[in-house]
Amino acid sequence: MAGTMVRIIDEEGNVRDPGQEGEIALRGPEQFMGYSDPQRNDEAFTPDGWFLSGDIGVVDRMASSP
Repeated sequence: MAGTMVRIIDEEGNVRDPGQEGEIALRGPEQFMGYSDPQRNDEAFTPDGWFLSGDIGVVDRMASSP
């Protein structure tokens, strides 16, 4: 989706380098905004607001800005 940012993070929330496996985290205007239960939000989002997909992935290269 246009405007969606993707990053791969490790178990501690650190951004992984291209080619390294980790959890897919997403942020953007069309993404999930959160649960009505704040406790569930703590589990679903990083402290800086990235949605945790629960899926594992790898970015093979960094995208350039449009």
